[in-house]
Amino acid sequence: MNGDQAVAGDWNGDGKDTIGVFRPSNQGWYLDYNNDAVPDQMIVYGLNGDLAVAGDWNGDGKDTIGVFRPSNRGWYLDYNNDAVPDQIIVYGLTGDVPVVGDWNGDGKDTIGVFRPSNRGWYLDYNNDAIPDLIIFYGLTGDQAIVGDWYKR
Repeated sequence: MNGDQAVAGDWNGDGKDTIGVFRPSNQGWYLDYNNDAVPDQMIVYGLNGDLAVAGDWNGDGKDTIGVFRPSNRGWYLDYNNDAVPDQIIVYGLTGDVPVVGDWNGDGKDTIGVFRPSNRGWYLDYNNDAIPDLIIFYGLTGDQAIVGDWYKR
């Protein structure tokens, strides 16, 4: 639908990322565990205007949902997909783009922001709302994308 946000994650802990959609108009998360284009789980979480984020917040091998709320710079992370925030963090500035990754290799995803105004990446290793690493990377107009690019 118009306005849907694509999300990807390992929703069932099988080691494979699969697809999902966050529909802000009804706050619905539609998670597909096996990429067969049929939702295996539907969760109502967030508010209209939120931006979808997903990550393995607690290191259990499963990605779960979260939202970044630009209106208050709030991160609402749900550790077990029960539609109740397990952690709320205020982080970033107006205009920042939320990014999620395992920045320090500890098996847990944490928050970060990409600031288009200065091309700065402000990465928080432990979700304490203090950047642990700041990198200036990219060109004006670039969009942030995160991944595990290093082949081990």
